[in-house]
Amino acid sequence: MSDLAVIGNKAGFGLRFLASLIDGVIMGVVGSLLGRLAYNSGAPLLNTLVGALYSILLWVNWNGQTVGKKALGIKVVKEDGSSLDYQTAVIRYLCYFVSAIPLGLGYFWVIWDEKKQGWHDKIAKTLVVKE
Repeated sequence: MSDLAVIGNKAGFGLRFLASLIDGVIMGVVGSLLGRLAYNSGAPLLNTLVGALYSILLWVNWNGQTVGKKALGIKVVKEDGSSLDYQTAVIRYLCYFVSAIPLGLGYFWVIWDEKKQGWHDKIAKTLVVKE
């Protein structure tokens, strides 16, 4: 399937939410293990860093997918259908905080949006699509 053909096959809120749950469990386990190794000093910061590295590195180097997205057959692409680069991945990750601030409204925006984009997707110009 070409890069542009995949754009019409957007992933909805349910698939995205389930992928986030899978990834959350993985990041929680890794963060917990690393926190124990560091004797829990700076554990909240460490968990944030683990989440950022996990998401950004996998989006860029693993076809726009985290383990959760891969398991559910979805991936993150740029609006033109091309793969994410580091700049776009970092912007998208940082904008998770924008989506979360008003009671998570930016995440739920996927439900009503024509392109099924959350606020973080709109700002970073990304889409989550089915493979």
